[in-house]
Amino acid sequence: MKIFHNNGLKWLGLLLFISIPLISLFLVERQVNPLENAFKSTSGDFQYMDNDGVWRDYDPVLFEGVKVTGTYWFKTVLPENRWRDPYMYLRFVPNAEIYLDNELIYTFSPPFEYWEHPHLIKLPDDFSSQTLMIRIDFDRQWMYPGLIIIDSPLNIIIHQLLQSDDRLLLGFVSLLVGIGGFILYIGRRQPSYLYFSLFALYIVQLCLSRSWNLLGLLTSSPAFPYFQDVILPIGGYFFWRFYEHLFGKNASRIGYWVAHVTLVIFVLWLVMSLFFPSFYSYEMSVLLQNIIIPALIIIILISALQAYRNRRDTETFWLMAGVVTFGLAVLMYFLLPYIAWVTDSIVPQWFRFSIIYNILFEGDRFLHGLFILLFSMGMVLNANIRSVYQKLQKTAKELTQLSNSLERLVQERTKELEQTNRNLRSSMQKTAEALAEIAVLEDRNRIAQDMHDRTGHALTAALIQIEAAKRLMKKDVGLALEKLEATRESVASGLDSIRETVRMMKHDYEERSLVLSIQKLIQETETAVGVQIIYDPQPLPELDPITKKTLYLALQEGLTNGIRHGNATQFDFSLKVEGDIINFQLANNGEVYNGQEFGFGLNSMRERIERLNGTMHLEATDLHPCVLRITLPIESNDDEKEGTQ
Repeated sequence: MKIFHNNGLKWLGLLLFISIPLISLFLVERQVNPLENAFKSTSGDFQYMDNDGVWRDYDPVLFEGVKVTGTYWFKTVLPENRWRDPYMYLRFVPNAEIYLDNELIYTFSPPFEYWEHPHLIKLPDDFSSQTLMIRIDFDRQWMYPGLIIIDSPLNIIIHQLLQSDDRLLLGFVSLLVGIGGFILYIGRRQPSYLYFSLFALYIVQLCLSRSWNLLGLLTSSPAFPYFQDVILPIGGYFFWRFYEHLFGKNASRIGYWVAHVTLVIFVLWLVMSLFFPSFYSYEMSVLLQNIIIPALIIIILISALQAYRNRRDTETFWLMAGVVTFGLAVLMYFLLPYIAWVTDSIVPQWFRFSIIYNILFEGDRFLHGLFILLFSMGMVLNANIRSVYQKLQKTAKELTQLSNSLERLVQERTKELEQTNRNLRSSMQKTAEALAEIAVLEDRNRIAQDMHDRTGHALTAALIQIEAAKRLMKKDVGLALEKLEATRESVASGLDSIRETVRMMKHDYEERSLVLSIQKLIQETETAVGVQIIYDPQPLPELDPITKKTLYLALQEGLTNGIRHGNATQFDFSLKVEGDIINFQLANNGEVYNGQEFGFGLNSMRERIERLNGTMHLEATDLHPCVLRITLPIESNDDEKEGTQ
């Protein structure tokens, strides 16, 4: 009921908006009579003659609805000429030869059997009281001499224009609506807009066909209105396709079949119109107008009511309103002859001359109903567009809210990440400082160990030698001097050890490239100890100080251990980068490594390498008795580098 309350007044307003101007236009045209001074013949003014050659008076009541076959002649006497430019308007004859006092003045025999085609025939100025004769060949057609009007061509055209003004107006508006629908289809590519546009254009051609009393004067061929019944089912097809694409194929169970049935009817009617014109013009036309069209309208009405019952929204309301209005108008249009027949049996001719009959039947409410249906379809599209627009607005609002929520969440997460980053930087800096301090402590411990092992041992030996020399000075001077010489050598050895320790404390690897520092270390070691070290320098990337120090000390520790504990005299060293890994390898020809436990220096070096996510292995191979292998990842050192800086 809410839908009826919201849209019912709109529907009534639409009916009044369309119907009142059209009905007013119809009533006005009844008051304006351009043919006031025209001559209008009635069928009772004619005489007719068939094959027996006898002229008889034509009785319209006697021959009403009678179909004949054969050649018939009709004649009547024309009035006095009271027009400056006389023309004769002739209609409702299938074909004719027109004679004026036995002189042929006009003839037509169209290939299509359409008896409503109009003809405008020029009359001579001296036609007064002359006999007009019309020869017609009937083929199962109504025996009728035709409608004849004599007046000036301007008055005749104005009269026909007034007779067709409502149809032309509806056709023009439908054309604009169809163009608008086609523009919408081009922009949106939705089939419902296309079928809406085609339905509007279908109404345009229907309006033109029903205005043929005027437009037929522009051409001698009645082909356009002749094929009107052929085109009529196409309108139903366009409507069903519009209905299907708007509400879905499942909205109506029989809609799919009805659409295809209309196409079958179209093909059947086309064949009939081309090969069986007489049967097409009468029997098939009666079948179409009295059975097929009412049946289709009832099916459409039922489908619209079902759609509204299932959905009960604005779109189905407007569809139902348009279909109901169109159905009532069309059913009234088709039922009106039967109503007139019933009223004629009670009050003869009363209903046919009443204003109700003129408005409902002669006013062509069939077209008006179609036009209201078209506007209702337009309202359906409008409701559909508004519904889609509202959904888009709602979706856009939800997306905006979601975007704002995500933006706030991103800002919160960004702040958290920034705080985490600051904490991480602080932790990295502390870690780097701790690593540096550990390295310093390791160096101190290593130096202390070296001084204890080497320098302390040398000084202790020197003290013992001095004490021995002191006691031997009185007994054996020569032996005492030998002890003093040994003491001197021990002190010199300790001094060399101290110098070597000081040399190892230099940080050249921090002040120059690692390759140059390694080359200098190798050169000093070869000069001081007399060993041979093979090294082929490879380019290295920029490394952080901790990595450089670790690699430098690893080489230093490996050389020292190989010389001191392994008695090695030759070393083979390589340092290169493969991908994101630094590969360190130091091999010597000393004693074979059999898995002995690491000393203080090697343990410290392994711990330092593992802190940098690296690995260290000491092993013996077939080629070398002892090989030291170290791998360090480059990327893992970026954080250490940043913390050190």
